[in-house]
Amino acid sequence: MPDIDQLSNMLPGSGMNFCLPVSAANALMWMAANGYPNLAPAGLNPESGTPADRQKVRDFIKGLATDLNTDPGSGTTQSDFVAGMNLYFAKKGYINLKATRHYLQENVLAAQTIAQLMGGTSDRPKLAIGILKREGPGISPTYHAVTLTGVKGVAGGPSSVSFNDPESDESNTQQSQYTTVTYPLGAFTYGEGHELVGMKGFRGTGNRVVLQEVIALR
Repeated sequence: MPDIDQLSNMLPGSGMNFCLPVSAANALMWMAANGYPNLAPAGLNPESGTPADRQKVRDFIKGLATDLNTDPGSGTTQSDFVAGMNLYFAKKGYINLKATRHYLQENVLAAQTIAQLMGGTSDRPKLAIGILKREGPGISPTYHAVTLTGVKGVAGGPSSVSFNDPESDESNTQQSQYTTVTYPLGAFTYGEGHELVGMKGFRGTGNRVVLQEVIALR
């Protein structure tokens, strides 16, 4: 699974609010390599550090950002993301693919729910975008998107979720090494979601992060 950095001097606003288009680009590039070739341009190499390769990937992301109605100053709403992805799937000739929103519920094992959303048959992808909410004393809630890559859990036992985070980057001029992170799913808070135990926020602020919503791509 690609793990493209959103922070880039080749994106509007240095990509500070491009988490949804970048998370989508990760998923679409994986899908293009696994049975849906029209979903991403051929020849993209997000791990390359050359300016030419980095520019090709960022041009793809900028095109997605236009389709998803991304604002460089405020980001992408979840409703715009779903509507834009469904139009993108149709435009590329895959009318069987859909993006759908799902809030996590307290009375359903979160890991089981996510696994079902990321499941399917052999001819369907197993991907989803996670919507995280950061909060803390004196901090206005903010939202962030990641590309979910896996989930583990058993009824009545511990569960965890793994994802590629577009903000886990170090430079706006170089692509960082691909990294998949895993966090235990903690307590559920009504109207918010399941806490990601040990994750302390984005950009060095906030002291609590919850997985609030899953957008399935299948």
